[in-house]
Amino acid sequence: MAVVHRNQNFGMIRAEMVILFLLSFFWQHLQGAPLFESDTSSSLSRLRDNFEKKITNFHSEKVFIHTDRNLYLTGETIWMSFYCVDAALHCPSSVSKVLNIELLNDKGQSVKKMRVQLKNGFGCGQFLVSRDLITGSYIIRGFTNWMKNFDPDLVFHSKVTILNPSAVLPPESESEQEAKTKINFFPEGGDLVVNKESKIAVKVTDHNGRGLAISGFISDSEEHIVTRFETSDRGYSAFKLTPRKGISYFANIANRGKTELYELPEAKEDGLVIGVSRAESSGYRINLSGTEKFHKTVYLVVHTRGIIMRIEQIDINNTKQIDLLPGDLLPGISHVTILDEDLIPVVERLIFKYPKEMTYVNIELDKTEYTKREKIELTINPVNTEDGDTLARLSLSVFKYGGQTIHESNIISNLLLISDLKGKIEEPWIYFDYNNETRFEEIDLIMLTNGWRRFDWNNVLDDTEQELDYPAEINAPLLSGKILTSRMDQIPTKVHMNIPGKSSLINSTSINSDGIFHFEMPFRINSGKAYFFTINDTLRSDQIKLYSPFDLDYNFGYKDRIEFSVESRDYLETLNLNNQLSHIYENFTNINGLKQLPKECNRHFYGKPDHEYLLEDYTRFETIEDLFIEYVRNVKLKKVESDIGFYMINENGMLPEKALAMIDGVPIMDMGIVLNYDPLKIEKIELVNNIYHAGGINYYGIINFISYEKNISDHELPVYLVEKVYHALQHPRQFYSPEYSMQINEFGRIPDFRTTLYWDADVKLNFNEKKTIEFYSSDDEGLYKIEVNGITNRGKPIYEQYKFEVH
Repeated sequence: MAVVHRNQNFGMIRAEMVILFLLSFFWQHLQGAPLFESDTSSSLSRLRDNFEKKITNFHSEKVFIHTDRNLYLTGETIWMSFYCVDAALHCPSSVSKVLNIELLNDKGQSVKKMRVQLKNGFGCGQFLVSRDLITGSYIIRGFTNWMKNFDPDLVFHSKVTILNPSAVLPPESESEQEAKTKINFFPEGGDLVVNKESKIAVKVTDHNGRGLAISGFISDSEEHIVTRFETSDRGYSAFKLTPRKGISYFANIANRGKTELYELPEAKEDGLVIGVSRAESSGYRINLSGTEKFHKTVYLVVHTRGIIMRIEQIDINNTKQIDLLPGDLLPGISHVTILDEDLIPVVERLIFKYPKEMTYVNIELDKTEYTKREKIELTINPVNTEDGDTLARLSLSVFKYGGQTIHESNIISNLLLISDLKGKIEEPWIYFDYNNETRFEEIDLIMLTNGWRRFDWNNVLDDTEQELDYPAEINAPLLSGKILTSRMDQIPTKVHMNIPGKSSLINSTSINSDGIFHFEMPFRINSGKAYFFTINDTLRSDQIKLYSPFDLDYNFGYKDRIEFSVESRDYLETLNLNNQLSHIYENFTNINGLKQLPKECNRHFYGKPDHEYLLEDYTRFETIEDLFIEYVRNVKLKKVESDIGFYMINENGMLPEKALAMIDGVPIMDMGIVLNYDPLKIEKIELVNNIYHAGGINYYGIINFISYEKNISDHELPVYLVEKVYHALQHPRQFYSPEYSMQINEFGRIPDFRTTLYWDADVKLNFNEKKTIEFYSSDDEGLYKIEVNGITNRGKPIYEQYKFEVH
């Protein structure tokens, strides 16, 4: 028996090696070399090696987005904090440097998009809830470019509700109201086997994907009632059944005053069944039972998020029971798979282990009740830090609370539960609530009814390499596209890209045989326009297709409808009034935050020039040519055959090729445009009088004419430049929180009815000390809620909440 346990240092090694692995992967992939060598000496070693090589050592990512709340009115701002972590270990990921975020309506259509920078796995941003959005449920989803290589259902998504007071929610159609109830049956392990008792889980949902509480019974084809069941309010139940040969089984459901009939899955004559029960000390006991014709040798694989916790060969005749100790599992979802002697999966079962601790911080307030505009001191205390965590990154929200009891998702329930399951999970946080005494039984029903999605066994056991289309944005945002042409032999070997303006960029990259190219865009670039060109050729706009970073399918499997109780109407009316007042005085309330201008960067791609000429210091001339004749002595205007150009002169003499000429960072190949440019529009000339290398191209000097406007791209451009618009990075706004101790005289008469009192997307917590944060209450009385989400440096998710009142 071979048992493989994860090394304690594996997490640190993985974090340090993952970038090298990605670079190595793409290099070997391009070279056509085999990525791994397979050890086929035995089925067990092949199974273990393939799994580790294709799953365990293959970096993947998860994303969590914390919003300041989940209910918004039009005109407000959705404040967000972003967490990108290693999908297996949940440590902050240092691989992807850019995150894509979308706001989708109830039809799955994207109504808002943005890209933000990630620094060591963290970032922040915001969406303005514009007044054109209608009332409804919306989905916020986030993913990296690297995540696009995998199942799109794995990307983060969470629901927010948007209310537009001027747009009434349309009534539910009759066809929706009369839609048939959906019921599914899930035999434990996957299949029913004749004469073998199995647990069968039940999941019942309405047409909106919400769970239904129903009752029913199981009958056979001989019209005998075999057993009865009743689902919970969230639609889950289970019963046991021993199917007989030649007998069919049916579920009889009483729903809306009528009986609905559903046939259960057909039982197989040969096979293996599994029974999993919770053992003492948070372990599990696995019972196996197979038919006589079933293979004697099977293989057990237990893994948590792709990390093998146990793998061994089992003789089914001698081994009927397997105990999984708590040390055999990591917190979260583990996958138990039994494969036959041909390494074909025959039984699969998910199990869940709760973390030893779910509280890593405590929230304390200096008081339990506050008056209007009173200073509030909030202290975050680290607790349960004996496992070696030293740092944590948190996001903090304080907002008006309506007393809703819905258990929405947070970073713990997302990373440990719903991010590794398929299907809709209602009220996921209720399964982590210590006050829920049935949470162990309920979460086991979740494991039985929701399948694993992160990989399939065909891929694991296939010795071929996995095709990857999307590189990770390891260093900077990628601008990717394709050259379109009817003939493959007409694809140029290189394409050049230019970003003009105060912080210009010029670069070149190779084009592969399919016409695809990738450019890295430095974070200093703020423009949303790019210009493409090829040397000695003319591109047309229809020959360049830029790939959208948001090009990812979304399986919109259900449609949530908004339902508010009578008790919540007063709360909603208060929010609407608060929103209107805040916008009337938005110059003081800054309800949508303060704009933070990107750090001014006037640095062109070539850095500090060798020479700079400020034309205000010289006599003005009427032509560009006169400038160089009179005082720009480092450049000679020279005609070679019919081609005229600028040639650089340095201490070694004249460079052999003409220099790259630009106006405001835009490359100009036609010297007629430069020579006919009005010199009175030029503020200065910058020169690089040595060979400059960029993107595999040597430029024999650079001459940049910088105008007073510093943006020639606002005017007519040369025909050989193809202009394309791309998604530039968003620059986050700053949340505004007034400090009344300093502003009481100035703003004393300005009403303050902010719904979100305080938001901080990046709270750094040292586990050796407390963190104290100060903010002020508003003029709005009532109940307020504090929510903290975060992650430790060793990958432990953090969630804490607290409530207080303002009178």
